[in-house]
Amino acid sequence: MADPFFAEIRIFGFNYAPMDWAFCDGGLIPVQQNPALYSLIGNIYGGTANQTFGLPDLRGQAALGAQSPSSPSVLNLKSGQAEVTLTANQFPAHDHSANATTEAGSTTNPAGNVPGFAAAPLKPYLKYDGVIPAPALVSLAPTTILPAGAAAPAAHQNCQPYLALNFCICTNGIYPDFND
Repeated sequence: MADPFFAEIRIFGFNYAPMDWAFCDGGLIPVQQNPALYSLIGNIYGGTANQTFGLPDLRGQAALGAQSPSSPSVLNLKSGQAEVTLTANQFPAHDHSANATTEAGSTTNPAGNVPGFAAAPLKPYLKYDGVIPAPALVSLAPTTILPAGAAAPAAHQNCQPYLALNFCICTNGIYPDFND
């Protein structure tokens, strides 16, 4: 493996962190244990200044380039959700018009028909009428239709397809030069 830089992050397909690497799991390290790594990442990922510092936590996260021209992302900015619960406020407001007739219905099949009254003795049950004179149609008041079903909507997964791998950070390597 090529000589890595301190704080370099690589992806590994096995279930352990190699020598001189640590899992990117948000763990805390005492500053005196690795002052070189602390000098590069400081407390960006957590910890207490000059006492402990946090490693990046990439468990269940997708990595995104920081400070790219197309995004104002900064180091350690976390965004997105693994699960989302939709609420009624997230659906566009809309209403539906509906027509009915006061004429007696002639069928119980709703396909291609409008609601109508059942002939006696079945009143007040609704029947459907396929042959309705135009003047007999009654326009019902438009109303907002509310979602029906479970009282509390369940969350759904909000993840792109993924493959779980281990992200590790180099804890002992070449100290990178700063370009001024």
